[in-house]
Amino acid sequence: VPDGAFYCYECNAKSAAPDDSADSFPSLGPLSNKLKRTNPHAFALPSDIQNHFEGVSARPDGSYSEEVKKFPLAKNSGYGYQRPEYTKLIDADHKVILCTQCGGSSGNKRQMLRCDFCHAYWHLDCVDPPLANPPHISLEASQRDAWRCPRHIEHDLRSGLLLQNDLSSKDGDSEVADAAPVVRVPRRVRVRKQPEYVESTFSRGMRNNGLIDITNDPDDDTDGEGNYVFGDNESKDVNSKIFRVPEERLILDFVSKVKSGRVGKTVEARQAAYTASRRRASMQHFIAYPFPQQQAALALAQLANKMPETNLGEGKVHALILGLTSEAPPAVSSAMSNADPPPPSAHERAHLKMLQKLIQGRLASPSSFTKNSQVLYPTVH
Repeated sequence: VPDGAFYCYECNAKSAAPDDSADSFPSLGPLSNKLKRTNPHAFALPSDIQNHFEGVSARPDGSYSEEVKKFPLAKNSGYGYQRPEYTKLIDADHKVILCTQCGGSSGNKRQMLRCDFCHAYWHLDCVDPPLANPPHISLEASQRDAWRCPRHIEHDLRSGLLLQNDLSSKDGDSEVADAAPVVRVPRRVRVRKQPEYVESTFSRGMRNNGLIDITNDPDDDTDGEGNYVFGDNESKDVNSKIFRVPEERLILDFVSKVKSGRVGKTVEARQAAYTASRRRASMQHFIAYPFPQQQAALALAQLANKMPETNLGEGKVHALILGLTSEAPPAVSSAMSNADPPPPSAHERAHLKMLQKLIQGRLASPSSFTKNSQVLYPTVH
């Protein structure tokens, strides 16, 4: 019974005289009498749900309770308990303490935390998200809460952002590239207290829901597609099982992922280099045109960019140029015909000089000309 004044509806109902007023309300009368004889209490889930997942339990009053691993604090020689030292440089084995993320030491001023599960050290500002202070420890506490570093998957499982695969669905393997994506709701992933472990046989690529147990056991129990083969009396709820995956498979998947990323970067670099070379060649081809044509082309390009609704693509621009050329007035046609030719390019000038040398050589020796002699002239582009 709680301390202080406490009104118990159950005790009051036992000592009170029977109330017959509720008989006049046959619909809500029994419910009202039941409420008068029941003490209020917090909502509680059934016991099979309360004790279904690891690290979760219920208090005696039925409220939610999350189990946190505790570590005892060392006793001081005087009074109280010794707090952890966050700025030390050497551990108990006389090894230098370095941060797993940046590789630096505490420098006697930057506080570092030690993971209680993998024994890795982290600066407070190297943790993602960064920590302003170490985990709080009260002055009267004889124990401290365990701290888990960001390298553990438990943070991802508890983040509520994971899209877990539903292995119990029948159409889980029927997804194709052009089909609509399967809608998956982000959720918190928890491990059941008494899961059924499944020994997989497929070395790599086995579908799972994220709950795996890494082991070096080579025994396998799956079919050729990497899926577990159920017996006649086994449960078909695959989400209640934890798959044991050999460590070698994870290493091979990691190496394949890294290689595919490098290949993708190489392809992107080649595509960027090819695009840059095409751009340079197009620019050189553009510079070879006369200045008036360059001005006209730039004006059309600016018009197409400023007014995209005009739909001035490459074909439309060529059609516009041909239309203007065919319908040009006589004054424009005569001006274009009497205009001086454009200056030759360096490539064309070199071919013209070679042709000039051949002509001069033939004119210098007319007696050596025969009927069957052949002269090869260079092709002028």
